[in-house]
Amino acid sequence: MSRDLFEDKPYRVEWSTLFRFSTEAWKASPAGALAEALLTLVEGVLPAASLWAGRELVNAMIAFNTGAPNQVSVIARWAALLAVLAAAGHLAGTWREDLIVRLKPLIGLRLEKELLTAASRMQLERYEEAETYDLMVRARSALGYRLTNMLSFLARMIRHAVALFAYGAVLFSVTPLLALIVVLPAIPSVAFKVRAARSGYVHDYNATPVRREMSYIQDLLLGRHAAPEVRIFGLFSHLADRWLAAHRRWRKEVLSKAWVEVRAAIGTTAVQVLAYAGAVSVLAGLIARGALQPGDYVVLAGSAAAFQGELEGLLWQIRYLAQDLPVLKDLHRFLNTAAALESSAGEREFPRPLVEGIRVRSLSFRYPQSPDMVLKDISFEIGPNEMVAVVGPNGAGKSTLIKLLLGLYHDYSGEITYDGVSVREIHPAAMARNCSAVFQDFARFRRPVREELAAGDASIERDDDKLWEIMETVGLGDRIRSFPHALDTVLDPSLAPPGEGGELSGGEWQKIAIARALVRDPQVVVLDEPTAALDPEAEVEVYRRFADIARGRIAILVSHRMGSARLADRILVLDRGRLVESGTHQELLAQRGLYAQMWEAQAQWYQDPSLSGGPRDEVSA
Repeated sequence: MSRDLFEDKPYRVEWSTLFRFSTEAWKASPAGALAEALLTLVEGVLPAASLWAGRELVNAMIAFNTGAPNQVSVIARWAALLAVLAAAGHLAGTWREDLIVRLKPLIGLRLEKELLTAASRMQLERYEEAETYDLMVRARSALGYRLTNMLSFLARMIRHAVALFAYGAVLFSVTPLLALIVVLPAIPSVAFKVRAARSGYVHDYNATPVRREMSYIQDLLLGRHAAPEVRIFGLFSHLADRWLAAHRRWRKEVLSKAWVEVRAAIGTTAVQVLAYAGAVSVLAGLIARGALQPGDYVVLAGSAAAFQGELEGLLWQIRYLAQDLPVLKDLHRFLNTAAALESSAGEREFPRPLVEGIRVRSLSFRYPQSPDMVLKDISFEIGPNEMVAVVGPNGAGKSTLIKLLLGLYHDYSGEITYDGVSVREIHPAAMARNCSAVFQDFARFRRPVREELAAGDASIERDDDKLWEIMETVGLGDRIRSFPHALDTVLDPSLAPPGEGGELSGGEWQKIAIARALVRDPQVVVLDEPTAALDPEAEVEVYRRFADIARGRIAILVSHRMGSARLADRILVLDRGRLVESGTHQELLAQRGLYAQMWEAQAQWYQDPSLSGGPRDEVSA
C-alpha cells in the first residue's frame, strides 16, 4: 500500500463514515431505525436486571430456609419478574433481528442505486486509472455481506456497550475496585482488536488487484466469450497456471491476515483471564470478611463473568466494524467522487439544430498516469450535414479523438465546441440525446430486440413502426421477422426459454449496434470501425445505406479501410497523435503523402466501381 494511501488513512474507523451509514438506515426506514435502537437498549439492560433479580431471589430463598417470615410471596414476585425479564429479552432480541432483516435490503437497495448512479456519472478517463478501478471493486464489495452485516455489528456493539455499563454499575455499587479490575483490561484489549482490524483492512486492500486478476482469469476460463480461443489455442493450462499463481499470492495475504487475528485473540484472552481471576479474588476476600451475602456473591460473580463475555463480544464487534467500516468508506469515497464530478458537469443544452457544427482548436490529450501525449495540437472543423472520415495507422489516436468529441473525456487542453458551446459546458444527458456512436467493442446487452435498440428510451421501445424502419434500414428486417417473437425475441438463447431465443452472427450484431446508434435520430453519429466484423459485400451495403441515412446530420467515420473513407466529404489523416493531412480523396492522393501511401497499399482491395470516390452525393447518385 502506498504512503499516500496511508496518509489518506483509509483504514481508520471514522465517525463521519459511521454517522453517514447511520443516516442511511434512518433514510431507508425512520420508524424501523428508531425501533431497532430502542430494542437494542432494552436488550442491553435486561441481562443485568435479570442478574439483580436473581440476587434478590437467592437471598429470599436463603432467608426462607433460615425461617424468615413472609418469604414465599417475595420468592414468587422475584421468580415472576425473572420470567418476565427472560420473556422480554427473548421478544426484544427476536423483534430486533427481524427489524435488521427488514432494514438490510432497504439500506442495500439505497446504496446500490447510489453506486450505479455514481458509476454512470464517472468520467470515462477515470476508468483508465487502476486506482479508481480498484476503488470501485472495493466499493462494490461494500454492497455485499459487509454492508448487510454492518447494521448487525452496530446493533450488537451498542447492546454490548449498554450491557457492560449495566454490569459495571452493579460491580461498582459493591466496590469501585471490583469495577476497576474488570474495566481497565478493556483498554489493551480494544487496542489489540483495532490493530488487528487495521492490519486486516491493509491486507484486503493489498489483495484487491490480485482478486480482480483472479476474477478476470476465471471469466476467461468459464465464460462464453473467450471459450473458442481458449480451446483453439490450448490456453486452458496456461490460464489455469496464472490463476493458481494469483491464488497463491492471495492465500499468502489471507494467511498473514489470519495470523494477525490469532495474535490479537491470544492477547485479549490473556488479559481477560487475568481480569476475571482478579475479580474472583476480590469477591473471595469480601466473603471471607463477611461483607457479602451468598446472593450478592452470585450476582457479582455472574456480573464479573458476564462483563468479560460482553467485553469479548464488544471487542469482536469493534474488530468487525473497524475492518469493514473502511470498506464502506471506500463506497462513500466513490460516491463523493462521482457527486463532485456531477457538480462539475456542464448544464447547458446541446445546440439544436447545429448551425456552425464542430470546431476543434489546439486539442491535446494524454491518458491519466501516462507521460505520452496521445493527441498533439489538433485543429479542424466539421460543418453541419458533413460526413468526415478519420483515418490513420494503428495508435494514431483516432478512437481517442472520437471519445473527446463525444464528451467522454474532459481532461484535455485546447477547445472543442458545438456551435460555439464548449463540450465541457453541455450536460451529459444532452450529449447523449444528440450524439451517438458505434464502437469497435460495442456492447451486446443480450436483451429482447426492442430493448437492444431503444437502450432505455421507453418511447422508442414502444414504437414498433420506428423499430421496423431502422431494422429495414440496416438490412435486418427479414432476419428479425424470422425469430420466434420478432422484436420481443431475446438475443441470447441461453437467457430465453428453450427454442425461443435468437442467435446473431458477428456481422448481424454489428448491424444491431448501428441501428441502436441511429434510432434516436442523433445530430452527430460516429462509426468507429463500423464494419470490422462484416465481409466486403456487406461493408459496401452498410456504407451505402449509411450514406443515405446520414443526410441532415454530422457523420464521422473512423476506419482503417481507405475504400470506406472515399464515401466521406472530407478525410482527416492522423499519425502519431497529429493531424497531418486533410482533404477529399482525390486531393489527398494528389498530395502523395501518408494517405496516398495507405491507399496504394490497399488499392487492390477496392475494385468496386460504385465506390468511385468523392462526396456522398456522388456515391448515392
